[in-house]
Amino acid sequence: VIAEDTGDLRINAQRVKAEFEKRCQTAGIEGALKISAGETARTICDLSRWADLVVLNLAHPPGSSPISKMQSGFRTILWRCSRPVLAVPGEARPLRRILLAYDGSEKADEALFVAAYIGGFWGIPVVALTAEEPGRTSTMVMTLAQQYLKQRGVEGVFVTESGSVSDAILSVSDMYRCDLIIMGSYGRSP
Repeated sequence: VIAEDTGDLRINAQRVKAEFEKRCQTAGIEGALKISAGETARTICDLSRWADLVVLNLAHPPGSSPISKMQSGFRTILWRCSRPVLAVPGEARPLRRILLAYDGSEKADEALFVAAYIGGFWGIPVVALTAEEPGRTSTMVMTLAQQYLKQRGVEGVFVTESGSVSDAILSVSDMYRCDLIIMGSYGRSP
């Protein structure tokens, strides 16, 4: 997505497109890259209807202040995108372990299905995390994830934490050195 359709931006975007097509051809993967002008977050959300997955390089993560987080284009994409979002901060690296943030909700079940598929297909263990906040999480939630992964032959580590969900996700991700965090959605705040 380019901010405006000017000559210099269009020429640079065409170079990116040519490189994308070259890499797809080298890898034997079918792919298409569309160049659109407009506001980045809104354009991505509009075009996501035509894709199965939105992959973003998180080159400009939101700042640490509450206002910068509220005005972040990435936040807008997370809230409004109709498809799953894969955010890659920095360079992608090989997957060795997946963190599944699981609370038993319908969206979390979808994340469980994706984590089980990826874990089973590539033989990657899944660290399933349930973060219990008062009045929000049932003790049966983790049992459902355990049964689902076991039935599919996916190696799992099951962790239950209490307190802030976001702090638990970051802490467990660091503790188990997870390369990918999968979560269905979020109910209260990003």
